[in-house]
Amino acid sequence: MSQNAQIIQDTIVFKGRESPCKKTEKAYRVKVRVVSPSSRRPERARQRSPRIQGARNAKDTANNKYGQNIHSEASNKVPVSLKDNGTGNTKSGAPDSSKDVKDSKSVMSKAASTTKNGGKLSVAKKELKCGLCTDKFHEPKLLSCLHSFCQNCLRRYVEKGKYKKSFPCPLCSRNIDIPKNGGVRSLPANMYLVASESTDKAPPCDICDTGARAADRCLDCEENMCTNCLSYHNKMKATRVHRTAPISDNTKSKAKIQQKQYCDQHEQEELRFYCVPCAKIVCRDCKTINHTVHQTLELNDVAEGRKRDIGKSLRHTKEFLPKIQGHIKTLTAMAKSLEKNTQETTKEIKGQAKKLHEEIDRMAAEMISEIKQKNKEMENTLQRNIRSAEVVYASMESIILAAESFMNVGSDHDVIENSVNIKNRVENLPKEVPGESVDFVEFKFRPGPIPSTDLWICFGNWTSDVAASVAISIPRQIGPAMALMVRELSSFAVLGGKAIISIAPSKDGNAWLCNSLSEHIFLYTKSGQCRTHVKAGFEVGDIYVASDDTLMMSFPSQRKIRRMTGNGQITDFANLPMYPAGLTQMESGDILVCAMEKLGESVRGPDSKGAVLRVNNFGRVEKFDKERRTNLFTRPIRVTVNANKDIIVSEWAKGNDHVVALTADGKMKWQYHGPTTVELAHTFVPNALATDKYCQILIADSHNRAVHLVDKDGHFIKLLLTEKDGLGEPWSVAVDSEGFLWVGDTEGNVRVYKYMS
Repeated sequence: MSQNAQIIQDTIVFKGRESPCKKTEKAYRVKVRVVSPSSRRPERARQRSPRIQGARNAKDTANNKYGQNIHSEASNKVPVSLKDNGTGNTKSGAPDSSKDVKDSKSVMSKAASTTKNGGKLSVAKKELKCGLCTDKFHEPKLLSCLHSFCQNCLRRYVEKGKYKKSFPCPLCSRNIDIPKNGGVRSLPANMYLVASESTDKAPPCDICDTGARAADRCLDCEENMCTNCLSYHNKMKATRVHRTAPISDNTKSKAKIQQKQYCDQHEQEELRFYCVPCAKIVCRDCKTINHTVHQTLELNDVAEGRKRDIGKSLRHTKEFLPKIQGHIKTLTAMAKSLEKNTQETTKEIKGQAKKLHEEIDRMAAEMISEIKQKNKEMENTLQRNIRSAEVVYASMESIILAAESFMNVGSDHDVIENSVNIKNRVENLPKEVPGESVDFVEFKFRPGPIPSTDLWICFGNWTSDVAASVAISIPRQIGPAMALMVRELSSFAVLGGKAIISIAPSKDGNAWLCNSLSEHIFLYTKSGQCRTHVKAGFEVGDIYVASDDTLMMSFPSQRKIRRMTGNGQITDFANLPMYPAGLTQMESGDILVCAMEKLGESVRGPDSKGAVLRVNNFGRVEKFDKERRTNLFTRPIRVTVNANKDIIVSEWAKGNDHVVALTADGKMKWQYHGPTTVELAHTFVPNALATDKYCQILIADSHNRAVHLVDKDGHFIKLLLTEKDGLGEPWSVAVDSEGFLWVGDTEGNVRVYKYMS
């Protein structure tokens, strides 16, 4: 062992032979703990426990039993890289040794870094990191989707998501089954990743203490072994199927996993051949006995051929990676530009608001100044009149007092002499009262109306024009990327024989169907079996299965929305101010209804008016985009809501039929007038709409006998179904919860396709 490694326990066991240490075991193990020279305790270095020393003596005895020390030849030389045996087989059949060897991966990496002869990881290997902890892999687990994560990271991810039977891959969201026995711990280890972490220079052998350098590492035992130890390891039945990787001195070489698999029928024969007709790996005896007339190839030749096939597929994918990196850089630059643009636009809005505030403050200050001036004038008038009235009051009071004094205390002679003067003075007192009238003025402010339209025009508005559009263009060479395979499952005729105007999938995998100009609705299975039919009482315009499993129905002639419960009872839900057509349900539970002021094909055009109405759970009706001042719709026919909560409406505007997408708050998002990359034979007419789990929109175009597939941003993807696929004139389309596509045509036929299931 190295000077930096201290043995804690070692036991060597050979199956089928009596060992002085222990009899007939199925494996041998070594547990190693690495300590640095500075932290190692001297007394522990000088002394060994009796158990450890006994194990060493037993090991020496076992070596002598075979005639000599098994490392006598290897003790004075360092083995070089071993050549690949060409098996290419990585089938796992090794026993789990995780209970006996803990954190061996990190231990060995530390040992490689602390020994004098230890080196760096292979420079040819690009170090990968766990996608969950973004750190170096520790006990990596390989998922069926070929993504790897640390065992503990996966365990925490599964526990946090409370996944029981399966979980979505954190990177690609593909469903991964959780092993019933052992859970995440029982997922296969990524031995290929572990093998790529072999050290460049051979560390000491973990099994013996002769100082021999390790030539290989057993990935199942998680031990480094010299050539002789590996030889015994490969002879034991319990460990001969273990996977090993060479430890190379060549920094440019790549460690390749070596593993031998043995035949179940002929236990001593290695699986070295591949039977082409049986597509099975066989041994020499099986080839001679059971596959004599079959074409068989050497296993390594088949593996090399498979590698070449995979390499061709990977080559184009690798060439595509720089494009994704460039796309990421572009998006990052756009994010920075967006932040800058947002700040600048916000600053301009605040500046405009400040200007308007200043103007309003100036107007307010001017009004206040005028009021204060008027107040001052009125106050002077009032004070002047107050002073004048006070003088008159004092004069009259003095005269009255003097006259009363004459009468009370004056002599008869004085009264007679002054009576005439006093009487005249008293009688003329009212003439001295000021005759000026004073008007009382009360100030009032009458706020003027604030017209929102004029105010917005005055203030300004903001726009979100598309300055640039970036997308990743996927080369055709990269397999079936983003390709949707549609396969017809069944087709059948619906009772009534008229056009299928609406399809409403239910949660049980069936679907409600209704014909044009009919008051009957039918429940059909995917195989075309009619389960039941109901007479609605009036001509049905559209149907939709709500979240509570009730069937919502529109009745254009009655201007009503009615609903049918599970027991078949039909009741009124809402009376509408307009004629209803298509309907759907929002996430909030409210019902969206396409509505028109008039019925009939003659009103189709710019002079007609339509709207999307919103009906709450209590049947209250209001216009969905009530804040919009201009009329967006003339003749809306069908409406649906995708997983992004966008409202998708098909609009029949004479000569300009199109599909409109609105945000949840009613803002225009995009319009689709038909494909620009594909020439249609006839005018585009969107009769019906449906959405899938990827927010893609499926549009039934009866005039062109096609179903258009459009992405969530309104960009044309492809014609999903056409007349070449046997499609009639599609008048209705729906995608059920299981991912099956239902299409109804004008002849009363329904076709069911395997779309996303």
